[in-house]
Amino acid sequence: MLNPYIEVFLAALLWGATGIFIKILHLPSTSLTFFRAAIPVVILYIIFSLQRKKIFKGKHKLMWIASALNSVRLLLYFIGFSLTAIGNAVIILYTGPIFIALFSALFLKEKVTSKKVGVLLLAFLGLVVMYSNHVFSFEQKDFFGMTAVLASTIINAVMILLIKKEIHNYTKMETIFWQNLVAAFMFAPFILIARPFPTAFQWQTAVVYAFINGLVAYYMYFSALKKIPLSTATIITYMEVVSAITFAWFFLKEPITLNMLLGGMLIISASLLLKRVEALSAAQ
Repeated sequence: MLNPYIEVFLAALLWGATGIFIKILHLPSTSLTFFRAAIPVVILYIIFSLQRKKIFKGKHKLMWIASALNSVRLLLYFIGFSLTAIGNAVIILYTGPIFIALFSALFLKEKVTSKKVGVLLLAFLGLVVMYSNHVFSFEQKDFFGMTAVLASTIINAVMILLIKKEIHNYTKMETIFWQNLVAAFMFAPFILIARPFPTAFQWQTAVVYAFINGLVAYYMYFSALKKIPLSTATIITYMEVVSAITFAWFFLKEPITLNMLLGGMLIISASLLLKRVEALSAAQ
């Protein structure tokens, strides 16, 4: 059995390799969304059937809504990674905790302290820095790619808040199944109509990607959460940013820009400070 810290570290490395898979597959975003959602759903459905586990139980209206949101999130996620540099995309993904805190304050009426406001402004400054060298233009792929990832991250924050209301009724694997369920069916037709049709190599690579990213990485992460605090695991997952940028530089020769470094430092610092502020507030 692996050490829980190593489990989280390996999960972060696998997530960090996402951009490489997307770039080498050269598949339409709709096809990528299908593979990423359908493979975990099919595998988990088989496992649940063998265990004779009832999946559709109780009230699951919010889970259907969350799953529908996740289908849009995944599509925007793949569009974003396809259009912009991997470094830009993965750094923007880590604005997620900031948006969760913001929406929690707006919709769940959670208390907002001056420290939280300061952290949110720091993260916003990081986004401004990252966007500052990307002029708005219909021909500017980077701008639209980063915006697609940002929209994906915002939708993900809303989805997480919805799931938090129902997650006590589901196991972690059941939650993964529900998250991907709508997307698996919604994007299935695109495999048949999208052209060019995936080659044997693309099929095999996409299945491997969906398996290790959607199941193996999450399994290790959830396994580790049973043994170490969530705050510790979350800090280790920031290795995803380092690994993603390193993989992109090594395999794809993507440049590491000054705006990426400065903006990334501000965003990641804001996310880490937010967790510190929330931990201090909970202790008081």
